[in-house]
Amino acid sequence: WTGRASGIETIHNALAAGRKVLWVVNQVRRAQQAVTELADRLDAQELTVTIDGRAIPLHCYHSRFRLNDRKDRHQETVAAFRREKPGEPSRPVLAITTQVCEMSLDLDADLLVTELAPITALIQRMGRCNRVPAPRDSAGEVLIYRPDDNSDRPYDRPALDSAKTFVDCLHELAATDPSGRVNQEQLETLLENDKFAGQPQAPKRCQFLESGPYAEGDADSLRDGDEFTIPGVLTRDVEKFVRLKASGQPTDGLILPVPKKHALPQSDPRLPSYLCVAPDEHYHDLWGFCDEPVTST
Repeated sequence: WTGRASGIETIHNALAAGRKVLWVVNQVRRAQQAVTELADRLDAQELTVTIDGRAIPLHCYHSRFRLNDRKDRHQETVAAFRREKPGEPSRPVLAITTQVCEMSLDLDADLLVTELAPITALIQRMGRCNRVPAPRDSAGEVLIYRPDDNSDRPYDRPALDSAKTFVDCLHELAATDPSGRVNQEQLETLLENDKFAGQPQAPKRCQFLESGPYAEGDADSLRDGDEFTIPGVLTRDVEKFVRLKASGQPTDGLILPVPKKHALPQSDPRLPSYLCVAPDEHYHDLWGFCDEPVTST
């Protein structure tokens, strides 16, 4: 267990040591907040965080992107976590994501820092840490914390209380092992305990990258916001959408989930009725649609 501030300090130390770090939060808003706290420049063509004078790649990944941008962010994040060849120096990287990473990101992190989530979600997140047949000595560390605002959304309190008990049990198991670790067999045995019976199963199939603003899969596992969203098109993309539609070309790449409160009051009659128009100033290609207008630093 840790606190958010302590988790950020651990992230900084891990990056300074050349490690690859995955930080998972439960809401888009908090992912974007973390980016604004750590990124050197928000108006740059790529996001970086400076550690000991070194610019380290920072990636932001969640559901509130245009589909085309979502695919780009996915590919960039996975590529950044690829392991070096023998003899090559370690390339540190930080990815700040929501729970969409549980089913869509095939990566191997050295350190996982995550907000408390339901048990199956935590296990999926842990599966992105030290994901190799022969575990690395410098990898496999998992830090879990509850958000500072004590917000449970988008989950419910009983699920998180059960998860807290589960994590406490894992901590006790680790304390009894000389290595301070918990292995896969111990994890599976704990899951069979009656106190954790009835946990929802993780979805077996996910098309988060192909199914537009609403991904297929278990709703709870992919829900990474705390407010209702509707499909929309950015103001700057309306003309392009109309041209593509008129020529019979795909338009899904321009669509994104927009918080309903940010949909402009007047839609465009040339758009399908289910699409709203969203203000450009709330969108950034590298960190998605934001609750507040995007400002440069």
